[in-house]
Amino acid sequence: MSRFYLIKNEETINKINCALPSFNQESSKNTKLVITTFINNHSGFNKETGLAEYELGNNFGLCALGLNNAYFILALKNRGLDSLIMGIRNEELLRTICNIPTSETIVSIIAACYSELEPIRPKKKNASDITKIL
Repeated sequence: MSRFYLIKNEETINKINCALPSFNQESSKNTKLVITTFINNHSGFNKETGLAEYELGNNFGLCALGLNNAYFILALKNRGLDSLIMGIRNEELLRTICNIPTSETIVSIIAACYSELEPIRPKKKNASDITKIL
């Protein structure tokens, strides 16, 4: 089950920036932040036994949250906002700042803002490079 922590307070945003590597601190200045998590041992787990339903275990929560993140950034773009998804961060500091329980896995921080810059993106791979037809 996914969780979203919406960070609008400028003081809190500045504290969270300290939990990011320097190359992301600059990129997320003057933005609103969203921390995404999922509840451990929930999605993909049997409600009665508490056991994982299949081999992915808590990684099922990663799959579900990844889809939620994708729809979230598409909704941001639909409203004219650009986003940056960041994964490298200081987990302990984020938990302290935002009071995120250890029963949740922190996955990403999403910076969202209106931007006038055109980002430099790497060349995309051809479909034939990433697709295997059986």
